[in-house]
Amino acid sequence: ITPTIARLADKVIVELKSPKAATVRGRKEVNLMKYKKIWKYQPYRTSRREQDYQQVQEFLKSGDPELWKALYESAYEIVYQCAYGMDFCRVLGPDDYCEIADEAFALCYEQLDRYQGLSQFSGWVGGYSKNITRTRCRQVLTGLRYRRQLYEVSTGRMRDWARTKYSPAIIAT
Repeated sequence: ITPTIARLADKVIVELKSPKAATVRGRKEVNLMKYKKIWKYQPYRTSRREQDYQQVQEFLKSGDPELWKALYESAYEIVYQCAYGMDFCRVLGPDDYCEIADEAFALCYEQLDRYQGLSQFSGWVGGYSKNITRTRCRQVLTGLRYRRQLYEVSTGRMRDWARTKYSPAIIAT
């Protein structure tokens, strides 16, 4: 069967390739019966990413604090989860995650003109929270490592120092 083009509802274009197969460009297909396909027109909806970008642009133009509050509240939980997810060793507490999320929003507020709308706003701020979490965890773990090394030196116990051919005790012999 040759492809034929039929126009439905003035906006939906259907290509029929065989009696059983049909495709609609950019529209949803609804199966109600086994061999018949019913096409339902669905208007175009903007994506969450586009909505966020439009909202940020409106905020940059108007400076309305209600727009920032809406962005903040819609993205806060995801940003918090990004911070929690990057703490693999669980060295930070819930208060630290809240603090990291607020710090990420503060950094993004200062650099809001750099947001290009390539991802959702929550993902953009979540990237900042991941970097902040990584830095905080590194600082905490470095502090713990230094404290342990100081304790080992002060007590004369050198744990985790494997005897290799390069250790001082073997080189002297």
